This record gives sequence, C-alpha cells and structure tokens, in this order.
Amino acid sequence: MSYLIAFFGNSGAAAAVGSAFDCIAAGLIRLLFPAVLLIFLKRWKNVPVFPAFISFGVCYPVFILAGIIRSGFDTSDPTLFYIKQGVLYGIFEEGIKLAVLYYLSEHYDRKGFAVSCGIGHCAFEDVGAAFSCFALVGSDSIHPLIFWFNLWASVEGIAFCTALSVLLYCGIRKERMWRMLAAAVVLHAVSNAVGGVFSFSDTIVIVLRTVITAAVCFAAYLFGRDEQVL
Repeated sequence: MSYLIAFFGNSGAAAAVGSAFDCIAAGLIRLLFPAVLLIFLKRWKNVPVFPAFISFGVCYPVFILAGIIRSGFDTSDPTLFYIKQGVLYGIFEEGIKLAVLYYLSEHYDRKGFAVSCGIGHCAFEDVGAAFSCFALVGSDSIHPLIFWFNLWASVEGIAFCTALSVLLYCGIRKERMWRMLAAAVVLHAVSNAVGGVFSFSDTIVIVLRTVITAAVCFAAYLFGRDEQVL
C-alpha cells in the first residue's frame, strides 16, 4: 500500500488541487466497488458470497504476521526492500488463498467460489486504501487525480486478485497446485514490487501494473475456460 499512499499525498509533480470531495469519492469507490461487483455476479452468475467473507477474514492475521516479519527487513536498499516485501506478501497472501480454495473446493463445485475469494481478498486491501483516502480530507497536499487513480486501482486490483484466484483454483483442479502456487507468488511479488521500485513515476506504475494484470487475466482465461469457473 505504500505506493498508493505516496500517490495520494504530495508527489513531486502534483499540485495541491484535489478536494475533500475527491478524497471521499475515491474512498467510497474503494469501499463499495468490491461489494457491488460481488452482488452483480451473484445475480448474474450465481457466484456465492460466503467465500468472499472467508477470504476477507483470513487476510487480517496473515497481514499482521507478514507485517511483523517485514518490520525486520533492512531498508537501506529500497529496491531490494520492495522485492523482498513483494515475495513475502506473495507467499503469505497466495499461500493462505490456496488453503482457502483447497478447503472450499470440497464444498463448492464450479460455482464461481474462486472469483468470490479473489474479490474478498481485494476488498481487504481496498479497505486500507479507502481509509487512506478519507484521512486526507482537509489536507493541503492532495493529488489532483486521486479519484481517477483509485478508480483504476480498484478495477485493476480486483482483476489481478481474481485472476490469481482462478489460476490457483485451476491448479487444484488440474493437480498442478504447487506449480501454480509458485507462479502466483512470483506474479504477486512482481506486481507488488513495481509500486515501490517505480514510485518515482505514477505513469510507469500504472502502465506496468496494467500490463501485468492483463497478462494474468489472459492466463486465467486460458487455464480456466474449460473449468467453467463461473
């Protein structure tokens, strides 16, 4: 989340032209979009809601434990720090998501529970981003594009988390669970590290993460098209 907060606040080229309304609107987008999407998919494809709550709930202890470990990392080399942080959270987040998917696969059969888990995972991260936006209300250094960035981040984040969930689900179904977990950890680590390593340029972060997410979504489509994940 560090690169998101850096974008919200005073970056080198950003003038203090954002408003309190922009902050509130951006925060509401992050809070409401996952829920609205889940309700839509529930009505359209009968995607179950309960797995999203499970995925959302297990994120808390995982993030706390990963945060404790990250606090011991050396920050003298920022690039190395962000890479190690990406790998750490990739292992913890995708590992716990695989465990949830493996358990739920015994209770759900091709009912979109992997998609639901992905939305729940992203919703957890969106809550933190939303409160970061709300905390900027009244600040004199608000990025002028805070609303549009968060709109993009919400869509990109859900697409990325959901695509990885589908890949992990396909790994379970195709008996390639550990190989798919390794791929998910690497992809998660790269996407996570991009925000920190290239924090000096919002444009580079947006372009790289969009390309990575598009590639992961395409891979999820290829692996999941014969599994009827929805």
